[in-house]
Amino acid sequence: MRRFLLILALLTLASAIVVAQTYNLTVTTNSPTYYPGDTVLIQGKFTQDGNPVGSAPIEIGIYGPGGWSTILIVSTKPDGTYSANYTLPSDATPGNYNVTACSYLPVVVCNSTTFEVLSPPTTTTPPPTTTTTTVTTTTAPPPTTAPAPVGGLLVGGSNSSHLKYYLLAAIVVAGALLYFGKVRVGHK
Repeated sequence: MRRFLLILALLTLASAIVVAQTYNLTVTTNSPTYYPGDTVLIQGKFTQDGNPVGSAPIEIGIYGPGGWSTILIVSTKPDGTYSANYTLPSDATPGNYNVTACSYLPVVVCNSTTFEVLSPPTTTTPPPTTTTTTVTTTTAPPPTTAPAPVGGLLVGGSNSSHLKYYLLAAIVVAGALLYFGKVRVGHK
């Protein structure tokens, strides 16, 4: 019976000894600094004893100033790598941000990195410039040919500016005559 208890104790102890496995999870960003509105590329690799762990869910937490945070969930590829793009809000608070990647299967493994969000660059507007435009007018030389007579009026020359008034007056008179019935157009 003693022998049985000793063997049972050894078997129990042997079954309790588990071969330690090493899990490693890396996380990086593509830049140490960003501006509001920039896209952060987060990437890493999950391995077990140096071998890639594929199809493992990875939770990525991004934590910023003032308690701001967001969570992304991705899966590792067959080669153990994962990646996620996150576009910072256009009003992201400047300061230090922490990125934590965790896998909960088969054990809890986490790692983290940081980046900084900088204040948006200020743009300076140059003072307004004034533009001076110079307009030069020239007078046309007098016509070299004599104006042609039209209905007793000279077209061209000094009388051409008055021609439009004569034509307008003729139209008004013709309209009045038609209206009052003194002239009948097309009737005998």
